[in-house]
Amino acid sequence: MKCKLCNFSGKFNKLITLKNFPRSAQYFLKKKDISKDSAITLKVLQCPMCSLVQLNNKPPNNYKDVITAASMTENSKKNLINEFSSIIKKYNLFNSNVVEIGSAKGDFLEVIESCGLNVTGIENSKKSIQISRQKGKNVLQGYLIDGLPTKKKFGLAICNNFLEHQPNIKKFLLEVNTILKPEGYVYFSVPSLKRIVEKSCLYEFVSDHLVYFTKETLRRSFENTGFEVKDIYYKNNENDIVLIGRKRKLLDLSIEKIKMNEILRSLKEYVTKIKNKNLNISIWGAGHRSLAAMSLSKIKEIDFIVDSAVFKQGFYSPILHKKIISPEEFLRSKCDVIILMLPGDYSKQVEKFLKNNQFNGKIIAFKDDVI
Repeated sequence: MKCKLCNFSGKFNKLITLKNFPRSAQYFLKKKDISKDSAITLKVLQCPMCSLVQLNNKPPNNYKDVITAASMTENSKKNLINEFSSIIKKYNLFNSNVVEIGSAKGDFLEVIESCGLNVTGIENSKKSIQISRQKGKNVLQGYLIDGLPTKKKFGLAICNNFLEHQPNIKKFLLEVNTILKPEGYVYFSVPSLKRIVEKSCLYEFVSDHLVYFTKETLRRSFENTGFEVKDIYYKNNENDIVLIGRKRKLLDLSIEKIKMNEILRSLKEYVTKIKNKNLNISIWGAGHRSLAAMSLSKIKEIDFIVDSAVFKQGFYSPILHKKIISPEEFLRSKCDVIILMLPGDYSKQVEKFLKNNQFNGKIIAFKDDVI
């Protein structure tokens, strides 16, 4: 068995084994099938790596569908509209196009529409889709991991008590990430493990719910799949946990690359200028930083590289193939210009060393942004 979040496949912590359980929450029999009925055993485990509590059984056949037994009451609808109106205002989601993943019969779609947002439902159950469309709702048939019949990106993804049914939490949340616009938001609700434990309601474990979240493991699930958590709280008398997150902004180095190229261009121009005067020029520093800068700027005109690390001396640099020599050998050579490409305060130390040893050439310090 692999963890449904972190893919750990070693020894799990065995929490409890529950025997004589119904096959699933939606498993009902006709009278003629009673003789064929049999109980199942649930083994509740905890991953020692990410702490996620989960079952080791396979998901029921209908795990891709959202099955709701009762319709939403007017009071529940009113409370949800108030909750979402506050969320929309707090995170400035007024013009967001919304998707509900696992939209069932469309009750929650009505809530979102009541808040003034355009919303698309995604549901696998054809029966639920038919009911939703009879209500005039925009619902697509499909299951997130199998691929959706739209390339549209959304500003907000909603998922109500559906994540706990998924056999692969990480894969599911990564797919959610892909359908969001840059810095798009998520609103997810899941049943809370805290109440089950505190109230000793172990009969609330069910084969349909493959995972059981705490605030900590729910947070970790999203943080490990490209989201930053903006808020997490209990609702419905701590029966459920709600997480609001935002798709993590990825680093963009395009401007920094332009700046780096300008720095390297100036380095190249300076070295070329010195060589055009028939002067000798070398680099002090064979660290990874200086070797990369030399290679990227293609300063083949340098004569050699100086470094005090004995294990580097006598070897040649990659790409440019310049010999690395000791400080003592450098002092014996004829060099007109030395460029110090060293981190921190090492440049000052080397400059002092050179002056103390009567180096008469020009000393140039190469900083991060200027020569």
